[in-house]
Amino acid sequence: MPKVSVVMAVFNEEQNISRAMDSILSQTYKDFEFIIINDGSTDNTLKIIREYRDNRIKLIDKGYNSGLADSLNIGIQNAQGDFIARMDADDFSEKDRLEIQVEFLENNPDLVLVGTWAYLNDLNSNTKKKCEPPTSDKSIKKYMQKDNPFIHSSVMLRKDILKRVGYYNPMVGMEDYDLWIRIGKYYKVANIPIFLVTRYENRNIHTRPFYKGLKRYDIYSLRLQHQLQAIKNFRIYPETIWYLSRTIICMILYKLGLRK
Repeated sequence: MPKVSVVMAVFNEEQNISRAMDSILSQTYKDFEFIIINDGSTDNTLKIIREYRDNRIKLIDKGYNSGLADSLNIGIQNAQGDFIARMDADDFSEKDRLEIQVEFLENNPDLVLVGTWAYLNDLNSNTKKKCEPPTSDKSIKKYMQKDNPFIHSSVMLRKDILKRVGYYNPMVGMEDYDLWIRIGKYYKVANIPIFLVTRYENRNIHTRPFYKGLKRYDIYSLRLQHQLQAIKNFRIYPETIWYLSRTIICMILYKLGLRK
């Protein structure tokens, strides 16, 4: 059985899927399976996946669209590895990403989840910037009261932890943020200060699948819900009131139409 299960859900990513798949299949670490869940794609995504001839690929073609959280849960429940590594179908992993994360978790048995730093590649402006989220367990849990402290496609975690805290909740927005808070309530987490992932994104937040149809007021409202959840699970820091106040102010400004 493989040590690692790389889990990637995909919906209509014909322009990006090969880049993501190639970056995983060329990893220096070899003991993994690559579970790809096709979430009802209507373009050529499924055809491209099927053109790959690699026995590490385990394709789950759902035949319908039910969203990221449900697709990831299906993939995780079919995973055989001790470690679950996330990958997004429009991102890129450095060739030594899995090797570094496996070694890190094996050398730190008290940690259950680890992400990495990432490059953010803006497809509109063709610029790249660095995303350096906090690295220690304490700083991450503090940051959770402000925002999501993990790049989703950089995360690797121990599978058995999900059986204890629960899987992604399809009924909440920002399902990864919600899951990290639930895990952090009971266990230690970390980010490796190495740039092991490149995230490709469009400056227009509303082009992302989750945000389509949502107003910015709704997005900040979801963030506030998770901030309050983090405050409930962890200690209150001096900056906590400022984090909440800033989110609430943004909600009010967007609600009144004073910000676009």
